[in-house]
Amino acid sequence: TALVTDFSTGGAAITTPLKFEIGQRFQVTVLSEYHKIRQLPAEIVRCNGKSAGYHYSIRFNFGKLPEVASNNTVLILRQIELTLRKSLNTG
Repeated sequence: TALVTDFSTGGAAITTPLKFEIGQRFQVTVLSEYHKIRQLPAEIVRCNGKSAGYHYSIRFNFGKLPEVASNNTVLILRQIELTLRKSLNTG
């Protein structure tokens, strides 16, 4: 489990107690109020170890998905990103 501290269509910044290596690949599940994305391929691109856990930058890897799934996933992630931006601007 990880806490997302920043989010964009292309990736996210996360904090977790788990140690990963740069370049390590894994699958992400993204849940929002209206959408679920399961098994989205991702990769660790940066790491900062901190006393309260590890802080990672991850990049989503759409190239590992079939074209239709990739296009749909990008659309959903854009909707989630826009919703988050709106909530931050009105909050």
